[in-house]
Amino acid sequence: MRLLRNYLALFKVWLSLAIALSAVAGFILYSGAFSANLWLTALGVFLLSCSAAAFNQVQERRYDALMDRTRNRPIPTGTITPLRATISASVLLVAGAVLLLSVANPGAAILGVANLAWYIAVYTPLKRKSHFAVLAGAVNGAVPPVIGWMAGGGPITDPKILFIALFVFTWQIPHFWMLLMLHGKDYRKAGFYDITERFHPTVMNLLLFIWIVATAVVTMFLPWFGIIQHKSSMLFLAILVMSMILLFAWLVLIPGKNFTIKNAFVTFNIFMIVIFVTVIFDELMN
Repeated sequence: MRLLRNYLALFKVWLSLAIALSAVAGFILYSGAFSANLWLTALGVFLLSCSAAAFNQVQERRYDALMDRTRNRPIPTGTITPLRATISASVLLVAGAVLLLSVANPGAAILGVANLAWYIAVYTPLKRKSHFAVLAGAVNGAVPPVIGWMAGGGPITDPKILFIALFVFTWQIPHFWMLLMLHGKDYRKAGFYDITERFHPTVMNLLLFIWIVATAVVTMFLPWFGIIQHKSSMLFLAILVMSMILLFAWLVLIPGKNFTIKNAFVTFNIFMIVIFVTVIFDELMN
């Protein structure tokens, strides 16, 4: 049981499931239905995400050991060796790519492997070289729905899926910033660049709120691109977005509140998951 928990941590299973959900949204957005290929695509993206998480922890094992947040991960504690983690990640990489190829769309498999390579070769090293590594990381988050769309048979140049990618990219910025606001001292201890050290906390809160509003504005264009079509879904989306803006305005901008970044981080990610679920159900109602 302990070994299972260690591998779940190595593969960041819950995060990988959320990434697979975004690929499901992309697939359904084009195909409009559940199918065997949908589940193969979701599993393929899930395995590639697990692989990327494991490779990342092998790369950053020395830095993980320096941070309170990550020092209990399987590799720093010695419960899983770097070699075993690398072998596991490699097996998952091959399995994920083969599953995406089995969907009969090589473009989806190529994009999935390219996204993993970007994460390992570009984003991960950039975190120790630039305050703006978050932009490279946001690219990684924007790709899985495109993989799902392509696996469902959709062209990568379609404005609908490009807008979905933009939506996810926009969402990633406050997502990463809140992580930095939560664990900035840890990141700096391990030598990672931390944009929050460049700004006073009040200014950082304001920047965070501006990006959250930007995410809300982008979200409201989902119906304009035909991604949300039913009036009930549009109404629900409008209520959800307004609630998000008002909640974060209350939390971030009004002084004297018992504001915690951890609660804001969890709340913001729940909002995004609900939006993806709304997109999926709206498409299935057609």
